[in-house]
Amino acid sequence: MAKFVTPENNKKAVFPVFPVPIYINRLTDDREFNQELVQKVETLRNSDPEGVEICKKEYRNGYTSFFSLNQIQKDAEFSEITEQILRHGRFFAQTMGFSTENPPLNLTTMFGTITSKGCHHELHRHRNSLISGTYYVSANKTSSRISFLDPKAGFRMHEPGGQTGQTIFSNLEFSVQPQSGLIVMFPSFLEHRVEMQQNDIPRVGITFNLDLIRDEDC
Repeated sequence: MAKFVTPENNKKAVFPVFPVPIYINRLTDDREFNQELVQKVETLRNSDPEGVEICKKEYRNGYTSFFSLNQIQKDAEFSEITEQILRHGRFFAQTMGFSTENPPLNLTTMFGTITSKGCHHELHRHRNSLISGTYYVSANKTSSRISFLDPKAGFRMHEPGGQTGQTIFSNLEFSVQPQSGLIVMFPSFLEHRVEMQQNDIPRVGITFNLDLIRDEDC
Protein backbone atom coordinates (compact mmCIF):
# COMPACT_ATOMS: atom_id res chain seq x y z
CA MET A 1 0.00 0.00 0.00
CA ALA A 2 1.31 3.42 -0.91
CA LYS A 3 2.31 5.83 1.83
CA PHE A 4 0.47 9.13 1.52
CA VAL A 5 1.24 12.53 3.03
CA THR A 6 -1.72 13.98 4.90
CA PRO A 7 -2.58 17.60 4.15
CA GLU A 8 -2.43 18.47 7.84
CA ASN A 9 1.28 17.63 7.88
CA ASN A 10 2.04 19.62 4.74
CA LYS A 11 0.68 23.13 5.35
CA LYS A 12 3.71 24.59 3.56
CA ALA A 13 2.18 23.29 0.34
CA VAL A 14 -0.12 26.36 0.30
CA PHE A 15 1.56 29.32 -1.42
CA PRO A 16 0.43 32.95 -1.33
CA VAL A 17 0.31 33.76 -5.06
CA PHE A 18 -0.47 37.20 -6.54
CA PRO A 19 -0.36 39.10 -3.23
CA VAL A 20 -1.27 42.80 -3.05
CA PRO A 21 1.36 44.85 -1.19
CA ILE A 22 0.53 47.59 1.32
CA TYR A 23 3.38 49.64 2.76
CA ILE A 24 3.02 50.66 6.44
CA ASN A 25 5.94 52.39 8.12
CA ARG A 26 6.69 55.04 10.70
CA LEU A 27 8.14 58.07 8.99
CA THR A 28 8.92 60.12 12.10
CA ASP A 29 8.17 60.56 15.81
CA ASP A 30 9.13 64.25 15.72
CA ARG A 31 6.16 66.00 17.38
CA GLU A 32 7.43 69.47 16.55
CA PHE A 33 7.72 68.57 12.86
CA ASN A 34 4.17 67.21 12.83
CA GLN A 35 2.75 70.18 14.73
CA GLU A 36 4.29 72.55 12.20
CA LEU A 37 2.88 70.43 9.39
CA VAL A 38 -0.59 70.58 10.94
CA GLN A 39 -0.35 74.37 10.96
CA LYS A 40 0.71 74.38 7.30
CA VAL A 41 -2.30 72.25 6.30
CA GLU A 42 -4.60 74.51 8.34
CA THR A 43 -3.07 77.51 6.56
CA LEU A 44 -3.93 75.84 3.24
CA ARG A 45 -7.55 75.61 4.30
CA ASN A 46 -7.70 79.15 5.65
CA SER A 47 -6.28 80.57 2.43
CA ASP A 48 -8.45 78.45 0.13
CA PRO A 49 -12.07 79.73 0.16
CA GLU A 50 -12.74 78.10 -3.22
CA GLY A 51 -11.66 74.70 -1.94
CA VAL A 52 -13.65 75.11 1.27
CA GLU A 53 -16.81 75.79 -0.74
CA ILE A 54 -16.26 72.73 -2.95
CA CYS A 55 -15.66 70.56 0.11
CA LYS A 56 -19.02 71.55 1.58
CA LYS A 57 -20.56 69.49 -1.20
CA GLU A 58 -17.88 66.94 -2.03
CA TYR A 59 -16.22 66.30 1.34
CA ARG A 60 -18.78 67.18 3.99
CA ASN A 61 -17.56 67.97 7.50
CA GLY A 62 -13.99 67.92 6.26
CA TYR A 63 -11.51 69.74 4.06
CA THR A 64 -9.14 68.55 1.35
CA SER A 65 -7.10 70.68 -1.01
CA PHE A 66 -7.48 67.98 -3.69
CA PHE A 67 -10.05 70.06 -5.55
CA SER A 68 -8.08 73.31 -5.57
CA LEU A 69 -4.47 73.02 -4.35
CA ASN A 70 -3.26 69.53 -5.23
CA GLN A 71 0.33 70.38 -6.18
CA ILE A 72 1.69 71.26 -2.74
CA GLN A 73 4.79 69.14 -3.42
CA LYS A 74 5.99 72.16 -5.42
CA ASP A 75 5.59 74.48 -2.42
CA ALA A 76 8.81 75.12 -0.47
CA GLU A 77 6.78 74.92 2.76
CA PHE A 78 6.30 71.19 2.13
CA SER A 79 9.75 70.40 0.73
CA GLU A 80 10.89 68.28 3.69
CA ILE A 81 7.85 66.00 3.77
CA THR A 82 7.93 65.80 -0.04
CA GLU A 83 11.50 64.50 0.05
CA GLN A 84 10.62 61.84 2.62
CA ILE A 85 7.51 60.68 0.76
CA LEU A 86 9.57 60.25 -2.40
CA ARG A 87 12.22 58.33 -0.48
CA HIS A 88 9.70 55.85 0.91
CA GLY A 89 7.78 55.73 -2.36
CA ARG A 90 10.86 54.75 -4.35
CA PHE A 91 11.66 51.98 -1.90
CA PHE A 92 8.10 50.64 -2.13
CA ALA A 93 8.09 50.78 -5.93
CA GLN A 94 11.43 49.00 -6.15
CA THR A 95 10.18 46.33 -3.74
CA MET A 96 7.31 45.70 -6.18
CA GLY A 97 9.82 45.32 -9.00
CA PHE A 98 9.61 48.73 -10.68
CA SER A 99 12.60 50.74 -11.83
CA THR A 100 12.36 54.28 -10.45
CA GLU A 101 15.08 55.89 -12.56
CA ASN A 102 14.03 56.03 -16.22
CA PRO A 103 11.39 57.30 -16.15
CA PRO A 104 11.73 58.39 -12.51
CA LEU A 105 9.11 58.02 -9.82
CA ASN A 106 7.62 61.42 -9.04
CA LEU A 107 4.73 62.94 -7.16
CA THR A 108 1.91 63.81 -9.55
CA THR A 109 -0.43 65.21 -6.89
CA MET A 110 -0.12 65.96 -3.19
CA PHE A 111 -2.74 67.62 -1.03
CA GLY A 112 -3.68 68.28 2.58
CA THR A 113 -6.69 66.69 4.24
CA ILE A 114 -8.51 67.53 7.47
CA THR A 115 -11.02 64.86 8.48
CA SER A 116 -13.42 66.31 11.06
CA LYS A 117 -16.11 64.56 13.10
CA GLY A 118 -18.79 63.06 10.87
CA CYS A 119 -16.58 63.09 7.77
CA HIS A 120 -15.95 59.95 5.74
CA HIS A 121 -14.78 58.93 2.26
CA GLU A 122 -16.65 56.35 0.22
CA LEU A 123 -15.04 53.44 -1.63
CA HIS A 124 -12.79 54.67 -4.44
CA ARG A 125 -9.48 54.18 -6.24
CA HIS A 126 -6.86 56.64 -7.50
CA ARG A 127 -6.73 56.60 -11.27
CA ASN A 128 -3.78 57.46 -13.52
CA SER A 129 -1.07 56.70 -10.95
CA LEU A 130 1.09 53.84 -9.77
CA ILE A 131 1.20 54.34 -5.99
CA SER A 132 -1.09 56.26 -3.67
CA GLY A 133 -0.82 56.92 0.02
CA THR A 134 -1.21 59.17 3.03
CA TYR A 135 1.17 60.51 5.63
CA TYR A 136 -0.77 60.87 8.88
CA VAL A 137 0.34 64.13 10.45
CA SER A 138 -2.07 64.02 13.38
CA ALA A 139 -4.06 60.93 14.31
CA ASN A 140 -4.66 58.62 17.27
CA LYS A 141 -6.24 55.26 18.13
CA THR A 142 -9.77 56.69 17.81
CA SER A 143 -9.22 58.34 14.41
CA SER A 144 -11.09 56.95 11.43
CA ARG A 145 -9.39 53.95 9.83
CA ILE A 146 -8.58 53.39 6.18
CA SER A 147 -9.97 50.10 4.85
CA PHE A 148 -8.90 48.25 1.70
CA LEU A 149 -11.14 45.96 -0.33
CA ASP A 150 -9.89 42.67 -1.79
CA PRO A 151 -9.48 43.37 -5.54
CA LYS A 152 -10.69 39.82 -6.26
CA ALA A 153 -13.99 40.38 -4.40
CA GLY A 154 -16.01 40.69 -7.59
CA PHE A 155 -14.86 37.26 -8.80
CA ARG A 156 -15.88 35.28 -5.73
CA MET A 157 -18.27 32.38 -6.24
CA HIS A 158 -18.63 31.47 -2.55
CA GLU A 159 -18.06 33.28 0.72
CA PRO A 160 -15.95 31.31 3.23
CA GLY A 161 -17.34 30.43 6.62
CA GLY A 162 -17.86 27.58 9.03
CA GLN A 163 -15.13 26.42 11.37
CA THR A 164 -12.25 27.62 9.22
CA GLY A 165 -13.18 31.28 9.49
CA GLN A 166 -11.31 34.11 7.76
CA THR A 167 -7.74 33.69 6.56
CA ILE A 168 -5.33 35.84 4.53
CA PHE A 169 -6.79 34.15 1.47
CA SER A 170 -10.43 34.92 2.26
CA ASN A 171 -10.44 38.29 4.03
CA LEU A 172 -12.62 40.77 2.20
CA GLU A 173 -11.19 43.86 3.88
CA PHE A 174 -7.99 44.97 5.56
CA SER A 175 -7.95 48.05 7.79
CA VAL A 176 -5.14 50.27 9.09
CA GLN A 177 -5.44 52.42 12.19
CA PRO A 178 -3.78 55.80 11.50
CA GLN A 179 -1.24 57.16 13.96
CA SER A 180 0.71 60.39 13.95
CA GLY A 181 3.93 59.86 12.01
CA LEU A 182 2.68 56.83 10.04
CA ILE A 183 2.93 56.57 6.26
CA VAL A 184 0.70 54.13 4.36
CA MET A 185 1.10 53.41 0.64
CA PHE A 186 -0.63 51.01 -1.73
CA PRO A 187 -1.08 50.30 -5.45
CA SER A 188 -3.40 52.97 -6.83
CA PHE A 189 -5.78 50.38 -8.29
CA LEU A 190 -6.65 49.09 -4.81
CA GLU A 191 -10.11 50.23 -3.73
CA HIS A 192 -10.30 51.76 -0.28
CA ARG A 193 -12.48 53.91 1.95
CA VAL A 194 -12.14 56.06 5.05
CA GLU A 195 -14.54 55.26 7.86
CA MET A 196 -16.56 58.00 9.52
CA GLN A 197 -14.54 60.11 11.91
CA GLN A 198 -16.00 59.78 15.43
CA ASN A 199 -13.32 61.75 17.24
CA ASP A 200 -13.78 65.46 18.02
CA ILE A 201 -10.08 65.98 17.27
CA PRO A 202 -9.64 66.23 13.46
CA ARG A 203 -7.42 63.74 11.70
CA VAL A 204 -4.87 65.60 9.58
CA GLY A 205 -3.01 63.99 6.72
CA ILE A 206 -1.14 64.61 3.50
CA THR A 207 -2.34 62.40 0.67
CA PHE A 208 -0.39 61.83 -2.52
CA ASN A 209 -0.10 59.99 -5.83
CA LEU A 210 3.14 58.78 -7.40
CA ASP A 211 3.83 57.68 -10.93
CA LEU A 212 6.72 56.85 -13.25
CA ILE A 213 6.87 60.22 -14.97
CA ARG A 214 9.38 63.00 -15.47
CA ASP A 215 9.07 65.96 -13.12
CA GLU A 216 8.48 68.42 -15.97
CA ASP A 217 5.47 66.34 -17.11
CA CYS A 218 3.77 66.41 -13.70
